[in-house]
Amino acid sequence: MRTKKTDLFRGTEKSVWRFWRDGVSSSLLAVFLACREQARLQLVEGLRSSSEKIYLGFGTCGHWLLHNMYDRQKPSGPIRISRWIREYSEAWTDEVPRATRTMRDQQDHIYGLHGVLMPRYAKRWAGDWRGSKYPLPNVTVRPRRWLQLEHEFRTWWVFGDGRKVPIRGMWDGVFVDRYGLVWIFDTKCLSVIIPEDLEETMSLNLQFMLYLWAYRNLHGTTPRGFLLNICRRPGHRFKKNESKVDFYDRVRGEIKLRPDHFFQRYELTVKPSDIRRWESLVLAPLMDDIRGWWEGRRSHYLNPNALISKYGRCEMFHAIVSGNRSGTYVVDDVYGYRSSLFGG
Repeated sequence: MRTKKTDLFRGTEKSVWRFWRDGVSSSLLAVFLACREQARLQLVEGLRSSSEKIYLGFGTCGHWLLHNMYDRQKPSGPIRISRWIREYSEAWTDEVPRATRTMRDQQDHIYGLHGVLMPRYAKRWAGDWRGSKYPLPNVTVRPRRWLQLEHEFRTWWVFGDGRKVPIRGMWDGVFVDRYGLVWIFDTKCLSVIIPEDLEETMSLNLQFMLYLWAYRNLHGTTPRGFLLNICRRPGHRFKKNESKVDFYDRVRGEIKLRPDHFFQRYELTVKPSDIRRWESLVLAPLMDDIRGWWEGRRSHYLNPNALISKYGRCEMFHAIVSGNRSGTYVVDDVYGYRSSLFGG
């Protein structure tokens, strides 16, 4: 059954996001693939949950801190990192003025974890910065020269009828190794890592392949692959009657003893034929599908199986299941601050 555009989008002038103007990112496409009703609520109505899962908050804060560290192009110590955490905390408080006590407690925990994690990261990967060496063996490819850091890219997908739409995203980094080969550098703040899954699904991974495709589209050459930079989120729990000071000291001690557990890197290589195959099997039909959805030529439906995933309930769970929107707010830019779900 064909869905009328006016029913779905209530007129494009009322939609926060517009397909032809704003374009798509890998995260936006992932939400569309998961559930079209979630996509409608977040894209068209601009709905966001007031609460944030700890893994998202941890990742957002971690990327912000790493951006500051790499922007300096030299290792940063605990005092400087603590200052950046305070700056991030102030910005977060300004953006979330009605945060609940639970949300503030979670953010404080995130800041505590990064306060003990990031100084050790700076030491573990000191060779990433000019004039420094890696203190431990680094068996993966090493950045010889950074081409871009925290670079927002924007390229175009051209449909068969000649119309084109922006494809956008953010590279954490792009570097050249000692052989002159180009690599995309991407950081993931994960708690569980399964290397075999990363390696075996690389050639179909939506974000990885879109980033490589975009680089090839913009520069005419295919990168050698991805250097996946894992910053593991500590999963430690407070012991009975343990103070915050003792807890974070305990976590700090374990990070120092087990740097290879908390900081890992994986080389994920591709061939030009991998990108061409992915473009044909994944990107082209997906772009046709989301365009058809926007134009009302594709069905709109709810995917019940996407309400709960391995990360827990989806952001729009209550709005979809019971129509309860009390824990949400509305943004006016899906690519703006705290809307970074669609930036990657």
